[in-house]
Amino acid sequence: MLRWPEQSLTLSSDHAGVMLLLPALVALDLPGAVERARFPGTSEVPALSSVLSLLALKAIGHRRVSHVDDVCTDSALAAFAGLESLPKASSLGSYSYRLTRAHDQELLAGLARAMTRTGQTHDAEFDLDFHAIMHFGDDVALETHYVPRRSQRTEAVLSFFAQDGETRNLVYANAACTKADQASQAIAFARHWQDATGQPPQLLVFDSKVTTGAGLAELHAAKLTFITLRARTAKLTAKLEALPDSAWTQITLERRGPYSKPEVHEQDVTVRGCPTPLRQIAVRGLGHEHPTLILTNDRTSPPKKIVGRYAKRMAIEQRLAESIRSFHLDALSSAVA
Repeated sequence: MLRWPEQSLTLSSDHAGVMLLLPALVALDLPGAVERARFPGTSEVPALSSVLSLLALKAIGHRRVSHVDDVCTDSALAAFAGLESLPKASSLGSYSYRLTRAHDQELLAGLARAMTRTGQTHDAEFDLDFHAIMHFGDDVALETHYVPRRSQRTEAVLSFFAQDGETRNLVYANAACTKADQASQAIAFARHWQDATGQPPQLLVFDSKVTTGAGLAELHAAKLTFITLRARTAKLTAKLEALPDSAWTQITLERRGPYSKPEVHEQDVTVRGCPTPLRQIAVRGLGHEHPTLILTNDRTSPPKKIVGRYAKRMAIEQRLAESIRSFHLDALSSAVA
């Protein structure tokens, strides 16, 4: 571990700006969160130092853990992690292998409480989505998923994440998703958030691929409000296009542009796997060839509010892309999901 010099010392560094993160990490009580999550550590490299070493590489824009050898002797990065030098790539990779999902969940729970306390999340509305992280390598036991950036299906780690709908901060992630448990990730997040903060999410917003009809039924049974999309079919589209104009009502959205005055048509529907009737709001005039179908169990909010709230979610991919570019969120520290 790093031993602070008794006398003042001046050292050059290309990454001294990373030290500016320390007050924010103290406000989040990262040391306490790491300790409560029981992250593994050694006498030479404590758990907090390992976590800070991995975080430092993200913060300075180094995409891969293997690049640590380029900066491991930087004085500011070493001081940031509380070490004399950053661990080698093999050490950081091995550390990632030692972590379990339980470690991550406990750490996320501690950070959720701190983010709520410091106002970095408003503990109310959350946008949910999946992101496939492409794996570069051979002989890995990973499932194949569609990777939008490559426009192809390939071996990838399927990650699930949640963003605060107002502050847009990431509050939750799971990179251990499989096709078998994919549909249960939304309810898993809701339970995690309630366990961590004592309050359930007030609203979950996601697209049609996040969960199934059975998943929607489970969310409704848990008294969780959601807004999602319904996949269009030729039969559904034909029925909507056959409706007379009198069946549609114009609304005004609080947005600029040519699509601020769409028309809506409401009805109750049931979807496969969910016996509970849901509120369906068909929206035309959003610039799409066919109407957009919104499903929700919110029975009280006006259509304008529901359509406007889902419209805000449409930028979630852009926000995630910004985070990936800034902090390389899609760079794996190990090949194990």
